Amino acid sequence: MAFTKGSGPVSQFLVVSTLIYLYTLLHSVSAVFQGVVEIRGYVGQHVQLPCHNQSPNSEFTFLYLQKIDNNNNVIFVNGIHKSNSVENSIHTMFKNRTMVNETNKTVDLWDLRTSDEGKYECIINYNFTKTSHINLKIMSNYSQPKVVVVRNNSGRSSDTSCTVKIHCFSSGGYPQKMVKWNFTKELNISLRITEVNKSAEQDPGNGLFNISSTIFVNSSGAFNVSCSVGEETSKEIEVCVDNPDPKLPAEFDPTQNIAFGVILILISIVLLCLLIKKIKAPAARGIYSVTATSEEHQEHDMCEVNTPANS
Repeated sequence: MAFTKGSGPVSQFLVVSTLIYLYTLLHSVSAVFQGVVEIRGYVGQHVQLPCHNQSPNSEFTFLYLQKIDNNNNVIFVNGIHKSNSVENSIHTMFKNRTMVNETNKTVDLWDLRTSDEGKYECIINYNFTKTSHINLKIMSNYSQPKVVVVRNNSGRSSDTSCTVKIHCFSSGGYPQKMVKWNFTKELNISLRITEVNKSAEQDPGNGLFNISSTIFVNSSGAFNVSCSVGEETSKEIEVCVDNPDPKLPAEFDPTQNIAFGVILILISIVLLCLLIKKIKAPAARGIYSVTATSEEHQEHDMCEVNTPANS
């Protein structure tokens, strides 16, 4: 019973201590999150990385901006030291792409690349040292996707269903996205969709992505389809219509053109021979002999023009 009476103050002390601890912990966590500044920039453009969130109006001894790579290695971007030059310390990947604004305590970074994405920290020394953190996100808009529909000659595989292969492609974007297919149809139309291929290829030179997807669609009727990659959407295409578009060109058959060309050549040879025969035919009647030149003999052989002897 004595224990119960004495537990009141102890419990109150523990509760108060716990609340103070939680407040301190939450305040510390909040300070960490507030210390990270997120900056977004597009490939090829320009951003300004701030280093002034601690004491913007104070004089400093040095200001250093550095990038922390995925292996926690420190890469020096640019900076200012009141006593020493830092020009030779700038990493090659940031040479001629950065400039420090001493008044605003910012670092300008231009000609943005996908490799610039990541964590940065800015260290400023007054009569004490302060460190701020920056998270740089790089983006690049994808090209408008293109949709290609492959179908049989009639546009329908049977009287009751239609099966088509549809391909979507978009390029030059960052970060990596996936293809999203969009369909519009009547309520009584059923679709069965199977994705047979998808890819996301990153260009080793500029880090941009080329995205593609290929699907098979079996439909009970006509429908419209488009695809989206990121914020970009393709034009909508009507698929599996009852009457294929008469303006669509017929399949090209090269053998037909070859046969037509051979026939024209043969007709031209026959006409030429008839013309030569008419020109060379003798005007006189009776028995005669002709002494032909070598050239005339060649024409005679080629066209087989035989002049009959009359008796």
